Amino acid sequence: MARAKRAPKPYAERRGDGDFPWRVRWPLPPDENGVIKWPSASGFATEDDAIAYGWAQMTDIARGVWVDPRKAAVPFGEVADAWLRENPKSRKTDEGRRYLLKAVIGPRWRHEPIGEITWYGVKTWANNLAIPKSTVDRAVTFMSTILTAAADANMLPRGNPLAGRRRNANNVKNPINLPAKPIVWPQPEQGAAIAARMGTVEGLMAICQEYMGPRWGELAAIHRETSFAERVDMVGGELWARRVLLIPEEEGALEDAEVIIRGEDGTEATGRIHELGSPKTATAVREVDMPPFLAALFDAHHADWPHDYSFAAPDGGFRWLSTYNDQLAMAGGGWPESPRRQGTAGREAAPPILPGLSSHGNRHAQATWLEEEGISSILIDAIMGHRTKGMSGVYRHPTPAMRKARVDALERRWKRPGVGDIYEAALEEKLVEAAVVKPGRRKPHPARQWARDLGLDVPRAGRLPPKLLADWEAAGRPGWESGT
Repeated sequence: MARAKRAPKPYAERRGDGDFPWRVRWPLPPDENGVIKWPSASGFATEDDAIAYGWAQMTDIARGVWVDPRKAAVPFGEVADAWLRENPKSRKTDEGRRYLLKAVIGPRWRHEPIGEITWYGVKTWANNLAIPKSTVDRAVTFMSTILTAAADANMLPRGNPLAGRRRNANNVKNPINLPAKPIVWPQPEQGAAIAARMGTVEGLMAICQEYMGPRWGELAAIHRETSFAERVDMVGGELWARRVLLIPEEEGALEDAEVIIRGEDGTEATGRIHELGSPKTATAVREVDMPPFLAALFDAHHADWPHDYSFAAPDGGFRWLSTYNDQLAMAGGGWPESPRRQGTAGREAAPPILPGLSSHGNRHAQATWLEEEGISSILIDAIMGHRTKGMSGVYRHPTPAMRKARVDALERRWKRPGVGDIYEAALEEKLVEAAVVKPGRRKPHPARQWARDLGLDVPRAGRLPPKLLADWEAAGRPGWESGT
């Protein structure tokens, strides 16, 4: 009778004469070809310690939770590089991740075995970084994302050590980690006054951002033909028609960011991307209902606008975020008097309205106003392109009645005294179309005034239609003597 074959078991080997000379080997289950592999681990003081470790590995194998120690020994940097290759996002997002990996995370963790990373080590490292807290938070979050992927790939015996952990940064003494300045956002009166100081195009950009909430890239990508649609719904037994702003998945946002350009020879140089791409997230693909006043402003703007994109630069290209932020900051912060001298017209002083305003702060306006109006948070999230967290985002949905309540609330705010009338008066007097307005008020062009006197329909601002100018010339250029 043949003797039953014994199951393989761990065995220990003495290797040298040091303090920890013992190595253990243990068997893995046979592969598809029936071959049994024997991984090993070294560094044990006694034979019993080595054998005990081997049996522990076999127990984990039987339970289905065993992790190959060789996987846990892979450096964090290698895992992060592989994850970046396999999970591409937009160029801006990818460059931000590479920056974190190279400049923030890499110096400390790139060569660290992934299985030796602990929460205590990461927290201590993060709390002693002399960089802004927001950058530290992004770096820790990115590390956690990589470690979660490693755990899913069975590389970490105890899972992601950062999962569910919170870093208490309130005790960090480094001054650079103090809370950031509060976001500056406008009230309707402030927003209208600031937009009135800007050029006719830039001012409409600011108004659109305040009342519709697009991110900068979404704002710059608005196309006069493809970014608008008409919608009709039943609300309270009556038809409700309105125009909507479309933010599509394809070419729905302008990517405007600094990136690293890598040559074929491995050299790197700093450059910028300035091209259309997808919005920031999947929830950023959306429709935003327009208040009637804003639809009318866009109609007036498009009537004599020569470019396809509603907020294109004068040469037809895309504008830059840095320029727009400078315009908002100057219009909100005001400027001192500049005396008239040869070669310059000078300008009157402009008092501050809201110093420190930026595109990001301008986007905060609508969401804050809607909270004051009691509009449903589920609709606010949808309009802003945010995902509603928790079960509220599963079971609650925006309705046409909610959307109409929002549009009506924004229309009321625009029609308050000192809001829409201020901005429209500035348009009526044709503020110069530049980064910020120059001082003083110009008289309307004689052709514009002539057309108004005849009761003709003429744009309130912007370029005059060629036919109108031709008719004015044929009439003998009335009003030219008074000039502008």
